[in-house]
Amino acid sequence: MKKYTNRIKLMPKFTKCMSLAMILTFTGYEEAFAEMSYAEQTSFTVSMENQTLKSVINWVEKNSQFIFIYRTDIDLSRRVNVDVRNKTIEEVLKQMFAGTDLEYHIRDSATVSMTINSIRPKDSGVI
Repeated sequence: MKKYTNRIKLMPKFTKCMSLAMILTFTGYEEAFAEMSYAEQTSFTVSMENQTLKSVINWVEKNSQFIFIYRTDIDLSRRVNVDVRNKTIEEVLKQMFAGTDLEYHIRDSATVSMTINSIRPKDSGVI
């Protein structure tokens, strides 16, 4: 009987410790998710007309912490227009890649990867 009463006495201490651990854990998660990523908090003001994709990428890399990763077979000599005022990298990328067959993904907080879409040729109707 004595063993059983010892367990009962330990339960409130255990419950308090677990409650404190849970509060600290969730507080840490809340702070982590409340923080905006670099991509969300960095804004750009840029106006570049008829510039190569490479020159716009170079400008973004020079004026921010973003790094672009891409394959060598991507044509960086394409001409693009970018005109944004206090916009995020997402808006800059939308304008950079509008009307192209390129996709972009923002990895972690400051890495942009570019890939070519796999586009099927149109069906010619010949069987």
